[in-house]
Amino acid sequence: MRLVTALTFGAALGSSVLPTGCVGTSPGPTSALPGVVARPAPNRPLRPDGGNSLPYLFVSQPYDNEFASSGDITILHNGSYKTSGVMTAGLNTPHGLFLDEQSNLYAANQYGSTVTEYTAHSYGAPSFTYSDGLFEPVAVAADTNGNVFVSQYSIGSSLPGAVDEYSQQVNSVVAQCSALPEGGALGVAVDSNDDVFVTWYYASNSAIFEYIGNLQSCDYLNINLPVATPYGLAIDKHGNLLIANLTEVVVADPPYTSVSRVLASGFEEAVTVHLNRQNTLAYITDYGACTVTVLSYPSGSIVKVLGFSSAPNPCPYAAVDSPNAVY
Repeated sequence: MRLVTALTFGAALGSSVLPTGCVGTSPGPTSALPGVVARPAPNRPLRPDGGNSLPYLFVSQPYDNEFASSGDITILHNGSYKTSGVMTAGLNTPHGLFLDEQSNLYAANQYGSTVTEYTAHSYGAPSFTYSDGLFEPVAVAADTNGNVFVSQYSIGSSLPGAVDEYSQQVNSVVAQCSALPEGGALGVAVDSNDDVFVTWYYASNSAIFEYIGNLQSCDYLNINLPVATPYGLAIDKHGNLLIANLTEVVVADPPYTSVSRVLASGFEEAVTVHLNRQNTLAYITDYGACTVTVLSYPSGSIVKVLGFSSAPNPCPYAAVDSPNAVY
């Protein structure tokens, strides 16, 4: 039996109760992408926007209301946020998402024990699958040197989590680092120096670690911030950390000795935060409220709140629209 039934975030992560209260208006139908389920118009090519960002927002939705579904990724048009299509190929409870420098999409499939990679600008069937050493992957990131990093909530039955390093499109673990004897890694992000930041949470064990350069030595710095429930995290172009902290998203400036400000608050269960390439928009997924909040960055003013209430996979876990690392 696995360590957790499902990642839920109101109490200890051993809970298996799906948050209720999924309300809101689902994005409406429009045209679709190749290789995804159309709702309902014919397929058309996905075209990058100037090479820096994509005109689409990818939203992972891991479960249905009874944890029976294998999950999917909904693709929305940026700006209008109307549905363009739905990805299902290769997915099994997709949680964390990442877009690399070439706009290849990665999905961490918690109960599929895989990370699936999708070729840029098509996003049909997976172009590659990472599985070596994976048990409960929940977040993924990549640097500019062809390294892929995966946070795992657990690495085996009754075992704690870890963060793994792979070479791109090589299904062999280069390094696996486990920092604490209980709980697991939830968020992972990479900065412009290829330092790897990892959030760790389980009941009384909460921490943020910085691995310098990569995971080869498993040596890390413990970032001591007053953040009780760190989940997903992101890094902006100034090296500031954005941390989803259950009811809020906070910002910590280098050298990360204190929280500098609260970007947004009032969430039920904020689990991930991502920035667009230009650092002008932030996407915060509230798993408890079944919403994605689009914020102006760095002001924090609300641009749009997207509600996800339609079956089979209502509640979103992550939302990305452009390369997430700081290049």
